[in-house]
Amino acid sequence: LVVLALATLLFGPLTGGATAQQQAVLAPAGDTTISSWIPGTHGDEQNLWVRQPGISSTLVQFDLSGLPPGAQIVSAKLRLFASAASNTTNRLYTTAYPVTRSWAEDEATWGLASVGQPWEADGATGSSDHSDPVGWAWTNALGWLDLELDHSVVAGWHSDPSGNHGLLLRGEGSANRQVAYWFLSRDHTNPAVQPQLILGYDLP
Repeated sequence: LVVLALATLLFGPLTGGATAQQQAVLAPAGDTTISSWIPGTHGDEQNLWVRQPGISSTLVQFDLSGLPPGAQIVSAKLRLFASAASNTTNRLYTTAYPVTRSWAEDEATWGLASVGQPWEADGATGSSDHSDPVGWAWTNALGWLDLELDHSVVAGWHSDPSGNHGLLLRGEGSANRQVAYWFLSRDHTNPAVQPQLILGYDLP
């Protein structure tokens, strides 16, 4: 276990025929919920939540600076642990968007990226707030939710950390299928169920 200033990484070789030589499991550097239903900041809470359609979203960011020099990222997966859901009838469709501007964990709200810095559009939905989606997943059960991500975007964060503003996780199911899921945050007391970014990488 290697503890860094903003992230925790577990390193080790991949097994089972995986194409990457090595694996790193990163803990978040920051995470919070932004909600149109529940105003205010939520960066110190033990739960993140996503409510569709586009009612509440999650922001999460990981620090990649602890990866070995020259690491070539070949796979990326975001894992979130769902602890509760508002109903068992509708499934949650979650889309991951790279955030393209800075935000503050303890200041971000539905309308603000940080104090005095509004999103272009509420919920970080403006064209200058995020770029094209890099992954999606759906769930209708509690436990781990895995979102396979476009690893080239994550590799870009590694090569140019100034472009790493994390991900916006938005529930985009139809309006007649409303549901909310609660995921355990980095403030939860059990690190084993906090959000994870799992990277496969090769070394030169």
